[in-house]
Amino acid sequence: MDASGCSGGCACQPTAPDRGSVSRRGILAGSAAAVAVLALGACAPGEEASTTGTTPGDPTTQPPAESESATPTEGSSGQGESSGEPLAGTGDFPVGGGVVVKTASGVVVITHPTDTDFLAFNGTCPHQGCPVTEVLENTILCNCHGSVFDSITGDRLEGPAPTGLEPVPIQVSDGEIYLA
Repeated sequence: MDASGCSGGCACQPTAPDRGSVSRRGILAGSAAAVAVLALGACAPGEEASTTGTTPGDPTTQPPAESESATPTEGSSGQGESSGEPLAGTGDFPVGGGVVVKTASGVVVITHPTDTDFLAFNGTCPHQGCPVTEVLENTILCNCHGSVFDSITGDRLEGPAPTGLEPVPIQVSDGEIYLA
């Protein structure tokens, strides 16, 4: 028994500080660093296509009819042979949704506003050049600074973008969407 009246290891004896513990300040600093990394990562261009709404092959997604339309530009047809770069399948995303695809010529966003329509736009936001991130409920979103575009016209709906998104000609053939 020691001079304090305690015998070996009781709670009244002072203990050495735990060197492995983390302070609240350390947790807050680590959290702030993680948020900063995530915010910077959101503005970085992605390497893969991202889909929204449902995943490819989702049983709730019905493939559209074969007579599909393309972009609002003249000269694109909904059927026939295509020599362009394949972008996505017509069943890869639901009506009201879309997909952002990185191509050899840049980022393209494909939208699916109605059962039979597929449209495409330049996927680079005209504000500061960030790629748009998703298509949700017939709008195209750029998460870098909050610009929102109409998925049918490409027009700017809100945010700092000075203009809308430019149409890109596509062709739909045999359930696939191609650059025209």
